[in-house]
Amino acid sequence: MCEFSNICGLTGDGVLSFIVEAEERRTNLRLRDEQDAAYRASLERGKLLRQRGNENKKRRLRREPSVKLQREKLIE
Repeated sequence: MCEFSNICGLTGDGVLSFIVEAEERRTNLRLRDEQDAAYRASLERGKLLRQRGNENKKRRLRREPSVKLQREKLIE
């Protein structure tokens, strides 16, 4: 630590302050990375849910004409 403080010209409180700030930066970077990962996972989940919804809608639309015809046959 003495060598570090000699190179940077820091002493006592300055060294401690430097260490605390460096730790805060590392913590902030880690939190940002975690938030980014959670956001990407959320986007991916939303994309999958929209795809499933679109597939279900397409299936329903394909079925509707046949259901409508079946109802009409029952009414006749």
